[in-house]
Amino acid sequence: MKLTCLGNRGSRTIPALPNSPYARYGGATTCMLLECGDQTILLDMGSGLHLLPQYLKSRNEQFPDNITVLFSHYHMDHIEGRTLFSGNFTKCAFDMYGPHARYTGQNADFTDILETLSHEPYAPHLEEKFICTRKFTNLCAVKPEIFQIGDAIKVETLPVPHGEITALGYKISDGAQTLCWISDIHHEFKKDNKGNETDEPVLNDRVVDFARGSDILIYDCHFTDGELKADHNLRSFGHSTGEQGIRIAHAAGVPVLLAAHHDPNKDDKVLNTIMKAWANAARPQKVRVIPASPFLEINMDSNLVHAPHQGGYSQLIEIPRVA
Repeated sequence: MKLTCLGNRGSRTIPALPNSPYARYGGATTCMLLECGDQTILLDMGSGLHLLPQYLKSRNEQFPDNITVLFSHYHMDHIEGRTLFSGNFTKCAFDMYGPHARYTGQNADFTDILETLSHEPYAPHLEEKFICTRKFTNLCAVKPEIFQIGDAIKVETLPVPHGEITALGYKISDGAQTLCWISDIHHEFKKDNKGNETDEPVLNDRVVDFARGSDILIYDCHFTDGELKADHNLRSFGHSTGEQGIRIAHAAGVPVLLAAHHDPNKDDKVLNTIMKAWANAARPQKVRVIPASPFLEINMDSNLVHAPHQGGYSQLIEIPRVA
């Protein structure tokens, strides 16, 4: 099982040219590539999707004949790459799964949401020009589900709170390794005896149980605990923190936390400081924090991370296994 980060920003795409203040962590929104044997899986289709052809070309690989897409929800930063994606004009067969739209705040069907973006007034009428084939499968956003991709990949879902809507978390296993992806989620806070919200976060037992047994947890680390403590209004944005991700990983026995969904208002310098603080806080909890960045590769078969940097060198980091 191999994971490649393509888009890692939350909320909106930002300029992140080489040598810019945002280059290291990138500016594209959520999209990750997961390769499991002969199966190619995409986690969301944010603007990071447009980096996929470039990445495949760098490996001298052709565009896949079949791709499975798992959607966490349908906010724009998780679907904006799909409409003008060059893969639409290939013979690829896209098998798409996502939460039923009536549970995610939209009145339209899952299929309609994605197809509508390929028509006026949002884009030129492109749908009839697509060469690819598309299959849409609605998943329940009220209770967990289990389904299979190909012959060997097991996928479990977990409905999670994301502001006023429900998003889906996914747990993907090929029998040897397991990846848990919680893209967008907010957490609750304890209340005092008057019913007022305090600054003490509450662990979601369902999320902890869901993550248990995973080799890596990809988690919504948009904010820090300090930010949610200083400004309670930010709690209504529907996002969690890196500290909460560490607490969940520790409680679930997951050794690696991939910090993702970076706040678009934070540049490399700010994120470097935050990631260092999270790494230091996680070490006593036996959790390793790895920040998501463009083209970062995590090869779960060999326990190695390949992290390209601006200077052109790579860093190899051994990933501990779940005992």
